[in-house]
Amino acid sequence: MKLGVMQPYFFPYIGYFHTIVAVDEFVIYDQLEYSNESWMGRNRILGNTKKGWVYIRPRLEKPSGINYLIEEVNISEDGLWRKKLIKTLRYTYSKAPYFDEMYTFFKDLINFKPDTLAEFSFHAILKIAQLLQINTKISLNAPEFENLENELDDYLQSYQAKNPNINKKQARVLEFCRRKKATHFVNTVAGNHLYSKEMMREFGVHLHFVSSRNIVYPQIVNNDFIPNLSIIDVLMHNGVEGTRELLSKYDID
Repeated sequence: MKLGVMQPYFFPYIGYFHTIVAVDEFVIYDQLEYSNESWMGRNRILGNTKKGWVYIRPRLEKPSGINYLIEEVNISEDGLWRKKLIKTLRYTYSKAPYFDEMYTFFKDLINFKPDTLAEFSFHAILKIAQLLQINTKISLNAPEFENLENELDDYLQSYQAKNPNINKKQARVLEFCRRKKATHFVNTVAGNHLYSKEMMREFGVHLHFVSSRNIVYPQIVNNDFIPNLSIIDVLMHNGVEGTRELLSKYDID
C-alpha cells in the first residue's frame, strides 16, 4: 500500500494533488508545529502586482506564544475575510474561461465554518478531490496515529538501535507506515533532502518522491505564465476536465 501524509495546506497548488493521486491513502496530519511561513495559512492567486500574484489568507485565531500545533489554530467565524476573498476571486477571475463553472463551488468552500484551520483545509481538499474524481482515501489524521507524537521518542530509540543515523522525522515516517501497514511512502520532491531511500529500505519501507512536470496553461494576463499558484487558479482556467488531465502530469521515482 502506498501512503502519503502531509500537513493541511490552504487551497494548495496542483503538486499537492499529484501526491494524493499517487497514493492509495492520504492522511492530512495536524499534530505538528504550525509555521507562519508555510502554505498552511496562505496561498497565491493571480494579482495586479509586479510579481503578477498576491497572497490569499484566512483570518486565524492562534494560541498565545510562539510554538503551537496546527490543530490549535482556529479559523475565525468573522465573515469579513470570507466576503473579501470571495470578492477577490470574482474580481480576479471573472473573465477566466471556467469562472461560471467554478465560482459557486469555491464560494461554498470559503463559507464553510469549522472550528479549526485544519478542518477547513481538509474539507476543501476533500471536496476538490471529489470534484476531480480522485479515488484516493483521504482523512484528517487517522486513528492509528493517535498519541504518535507523545510516543515518538520511544520509537526513535528503538529505530536508532538498528541504525543510529535515524532522526525524529524519519522515525515518524516509519511509524506512519508501520501503523498503516504501508510498504511504500510517497512524499513531494521537496522532501528528498529529509529522507534516505536506502535507510528507509532497511526498515522495509520503499520511499518515493513525486515531482510535477512543467505545467503551463493560458492565464488571463498578458505577462509570462505564473506557475504553482493555488488550485483555484488551475480550475478557473482549465475547468474540471482540463484539470483532471493535468493531474497525470507528474513523475514518481
